[in-house]
Amino acid sequence: MRFVPENPDFRLSPFSGMAREHWVQAAVFLLEGVFAHLGNVREPLVFPRRSPEAYPRPGATWVSLRAQEMEGLARTFLIAAPLIEENPDLMVRGINVRDYYARQILQACDPSSPTFMGHAEDIARANGGQLAQQLVEVAALCIGLMSARTSVWSQYSEMERATIAACFHDHAHGKTHPHNWRFFNVLTGAFLEANEVAVDAVAMDGHLHALMAFYAGDGWYRDGLEFDYYSAWAFQFYGALWCDWTGYQRRPETARMIERRHGELMAVYPHFFGRNGESLLWGRSAIYRCAASSPLVAAFRLRETPIDPGWARRIASGNLLQFLGRDDLWMDEIPSLGFFGPCDPVLQSYSCAASPFWLAKIFQALSLPKDSPFWTAVENEGEWPRLGSGVQTVLLERPGLMATIHGSTGAAECRPGKLALAQSWYQRLAFNTAFPWEADDEAGATAMSYSLRRLGEDSSEAAGKWATPVAMRHGGFRDGVLYRQIIFRRNSPMPDVVIDLADIVIPGGVLRVDRVRADGECELRLGHFGLPHLHGMAPEIREWREDGAQFATAVCGERGLLLATYRGWSGVAAQVHTCKNVEAETSTVLYAVRSRGERMAEVSLLVTLMLHRTDGRHWTASETDLVREIVPATDCEAGVTVCFKDGEERTVDFSRIEGRLGG
Repeated sequence: MRFVPENPDFRLSPFSGMAREHWVQAAVFLLEGVFAHLGNVREPLVFPRRSPEAYPRPGATWVSLRAQEMEGLARTFLIAAPLIEENPDLMVRGINVRDYYARQILQACDPSSPTFMGHAEDIARANGGQLAQQLVEVAALCIGLMSARTSVWSQYSEMERATIAACFHDHAHGKTHPHNWRFFNVLTGAFLEANEVAVDAVAMDGHLHALMAFYAGDGWYRDGLEFDYYSAWAFQFYGALWCDWTGYQRRPETARMIERRHGELMAVYPHFFGRNGESLLWGRSAIYRCAASSPLVAAFRLRETPIDPGWARRIASGNLLQFLGRDDLWMDEIPSLGFFGPCDPVLQSYSCAASPFWLAKIFQALSLPKDSPFWTAVENEGEWPRLGSGVQTVLLERPGLMATIHGSTGAAECRPGKLALAQSWYQRLAFNTAFPWEADDEAGATAMSYSLRRLGEDSSEAAGKWATPVAMRHGGFRDGVLYRQIIFRRNSPMPDVVIDLADIVIPGGVLRVDRVRADGECELRLGHFGLPHLHGMAPEIREWREDGAQFATAVCGERGLLLATYRGWSGVAAQVHTCKNVEAETSTVLYAVRSRGERMAEVSLLVTLMLHRTDGRHWTASETDLVREIVPATDCEAGVTVCFKDGEERTVDFSRIEGRLGG
């Protein structure tokens, strides 16, 4: 099972073949799977719970049961709404789609209905003071109803609209979380305002002001503690909808601010996607998948946007096909709980079987006018053709992000720099579209991460166990070098191991110069990206030494990785993982090893080359012979100068890193 567009249009969309009609095909394809789970048109949409990590869990309260029904209703309605606005008689599996959603929305909002979502105050009381998903899904219903104002909202009687509005008003003015959730209150309030229902303007403005205060700069908002796609598919997506619904008319200054910030994001956001539109597995809620490109769609709800519409649609169409075009995505005819196939390590406690349908945000494209530049512009590849086999890097100092696109591989990479959470979806040295994230390895070979094991006498619970960093700080970009710092802690708030990081990005990879500051006996490992064993095929691994450096390569299918250690490491090795990779049951990680049986009180420099490729070839001698010389600084602990064979030089200077760090 996978989506394949019928009669692709390679004139308008020479790269993806996806014109507007093919997006409609994709939406109907998804709804076919959705309605396969409906036994009776009066039943809510509840999908099979296939993971023990998903809610509702055994013994769940009515709040949790209603929440899963609301997710099934609201998120799939986002797919259906633009379709039924255009064709109110749409039938899927013999069911009138408009009639089904109109009835279910009314019942979810009617206190006399057995599927009533609940009053906001009752939900909090029954849930131990905690919020549930109902507020989230109310906002999703508002987005859907704004997309289907003629076919659904206007068809309700005056009394029915009053019933729905009363429910929405209750949740819009109820408790929320102090982060992106405030937008759910704001959007619900904006829906009510747009339909001439009075709201507490002071409360709504308060939410807006709080949301605007999260702005970090360079187009990015900090959502809670971290930066990831959540910043874009929440703040930028919802902000653009709010501007279009009521913002420009009722709060024009705030709307212009949102528009300006959205424009700053659009200037850099395409660099977070691969050449074919692939998104990264970066941050939480990876199961939302192509929701990552929804800000590119929302840009065309604004009055002004700098994004090239042909490149925006190329990315969004490619992002859609990245997932819907795979036959391993599906379980029970709907997207599985994973990134590609099912994968428990990417789930959160708020995930249920219907949660992946947050990917429906991308289908707001179908609510754009047919003559929108998003649909009429000829698809193009933006910056990619000018790259050749080179690289292009965008540094965003304020959120501490570096985005790189590699012309030689078609991959995009993101290097985070401001991380306060020890969560593996964030704590990686880099994220790559061609080599998606892997879960932590308890045996110490975690992909794209340093791992540390403390040795010797230690009474702590962590003694002898492999640990990954608990925090990362951004040190800026100077003279072609990105500086960061990762921290390990034992049982104290004070770090006991610090590694200063220096990334020199080169075509197809990075040369790392890292400075270790450790006290005590420990072992250290550095993992490359995970290499999935597609179709059960293990990679071919080669190892060799040359001019004092140790090399290892692993090639499997079209993808390959190279790891070379020049200084400070004991050797290289490979580890096969099971159930760590999001793309295959087994995978291989190449990693560098530093084994020490003595106290590491001295400062040590580690120099490592990490390359990737996507052409299925092994590296030739000329492709690996990149470094001519590594010259230590006079004060050897301060850094090195790397002299490349092509004549380029990069100097790594750690002497001032502590004074430049930001978190």
